[in-house]
Amino acid sequence: MYRIVPTAVFAALVGAALPAQAQTLDGHWMAVGDMLGLAPGNIEALTIEGGHAASVLWRAPTEACAASPAAEGCAMPLPSASGAISVEAVTFEFTADEADASPFPDVATWPFLALPGGAWSIISQDRRLMAMREASVNGNSVPLMRIWLQVAPEVPEQLYDYLTVGGRDIARSICGVTTLHADAALWQGFTAHLATLSAPMHDMRLGTPQADPSRYGPQAAQALHQMAAWIQGDLPEGSVMVADILYPVPAATAAAIADCTTRLFGS
Repeated sequence: MYRIVPTAVFAALVGAALPAQAQTLDGHWMAVGDMLGLAPGNIEALTIEGGHAASVLWRAPTEACAASPAAEGCAMPLPSASGAISVEAVTFEFTADEADASPFPDVATWPFLALPGGAWSIISQDRRLMAMREASVNGNSVPLMRIWLQVAPEVPEQLYDYLTVGGRDIARSICGVTTLHADAALWQGFTAHLATLSAPMHDMRLGTPQADPSRYGPQAAQALHQMAAWIQGDLPEGSVMVADILYPVPAATAAAIADCTTRLFGS
């Protein structure tokens, strides 16, 4: 049975968004998790440029890949969809370069954009976009909803490494990531934290960390020390650690994230 998320949760994540004249969607976008419970936890990175769209999927590692990240078939990211995209006022249409032949659900990738079903309705606000429509999967009509965040191109991989090394559930990170993205200052701090830790986190995900953390440079070494302190409860005054993203935020922000997570996942 598919888990249908209340519209109120989407409104909270996207903000007080109204349909907007979408002149262009060019840029780099990221979708985190699958709020309908249809696919494994994932981060999808989408690039749109000059009427063409291409996406790759960073999927939560299987048990075997978690044990041996360099094993055959465990390399990330996985190609997801590529094709032409045309944007109207409040819709966009995606036409895949090749028809997808992958069955559902027993596949490593699930190409949201490439599934048959026509145009996507879109709601946009600032650097966020919600896309929704029905799709045909194995003869069944399936509701699709995706929240896209406009991000720097390196963020999806950095976030994937960070969450994977931290043992976080990618699907459950949706509320924390989306809430931080809505606040420019918090998002800047969070993505700076990801960037500082990108080298050690990437190596740790692949099982090849430097024996001496200081070899990553003083900023990365300090960030690793700071993370250890956060996890032990030594947090900035007035902040709360959000376990799903391993990052401290103001208490009011933490409360909003917790409310979103409860409504989406029940706890």
